[in-house]
Amino acid sequence: MIKVLIIVDKPNWAYDSIAKSLLKYNKNKNLNFTIDYIKKPKFNLERSNDKFDLFFFMGWQSIIKKNFFGNYQLRFKNISKTKIICGIHSHHSWDNRLSTPDHLHYPDERLIKILNSLKSVNLVSKRLYNIFIKSGLENGCLTYNGVDTDIFQFKKKKLNENILVGYSGSKKHDWRKGISKYIIPSSEMEGVKLHIAAPEINYISYNNMYKFYHNIDIYICASSSEGFSLSVLEALACGKPVISSKVGGCEEIISNGINGFLVEREVKSFKEKIKYFAKNKKEINRMGASARKLILENWSWSKRSKDWYDFILNSLNA
Repeated sequence: MIKVLIIVDKPNWAYDSIAKSLLKYNKNKNLNFTIDYIKKPKFNLERSNDKFDLFFFMGWQSIIKKNFFGNYQLRFKNISKTKIICGIHSHHSWDNRLSTPDHLHYPDERLIKILNSLKSVNLVSKRLYNIFIKSGLENGCLTYNGVDTDIFQFKKKKLNENILVGYSGSKKHDWRKGISKYIIPSSEMEGVKLHIAAPEINYISYNNMYKFYHNIDIYICASSSEGFSLSVLEALACGKPVISSKVGGCEEIISNGINGFLVEREVKSFKEKIKYFAKNKKEINRMGASARKLILENWSWSKRSKDWYDFILNSLNA
């Protein structure tokens, strides 16, 4: 039995939802997963080296820290490096806010050096993968995010006079997510209402997020950078067309006029596509049905999880 401890930041957040999906869709009886949390740990990691075959730190920030001198070092010294794998899910965790849709920023060579000292590293979008491989990462693996289509189901919505635009995310990341600068101004027009699901404004638990998506007509992502947005995947799975800036995984999953639109990161561009849906309401349901179809074909966790299991098993043999 191969025992893997998956360490995430906190319960009921993005990393936790991925970890739970890996447990749910695991059909390998010789592969055993346990989830633990950095903020409320069940295990003393410093004393657990012999209890598990692999320690999967879902986010690299949980195992690596930057010291006063700008060098990177491991947080848990008693876990063997040959048992540590970790993930890179974003740009903003390492790029000093320099990545944009039109600018590729590359990681510090000191970060690459310590990542190469670990067993393996997974990256969740082609853009992230290419950036790190070009920067010298030798043990990287591309593993796309997915969505649980049992939870985020398609539900055809009756279209009303007003178009309901949805966005989900924390306001503390407003600088990157563009809530104030792009999303709110883009939605300020007659016949359009904006629904925001954010802990600081309108908290909705993960278990109820599908209701939020079912209530909106279209979803908007105005980020300056993304790894592979889980919110975008969830909205598409619920049959909602997405208008997004050209970031991360959104470039790989959104096809113009098929399941949404990729636009320049400017209010004018977002507004133009919102107006398009307001004037062509039948397109909402047409693109929504296409969005759900594409998710089921390629992006459900039942399909995407295989790459993650291969990453984990291959790490053991590396």
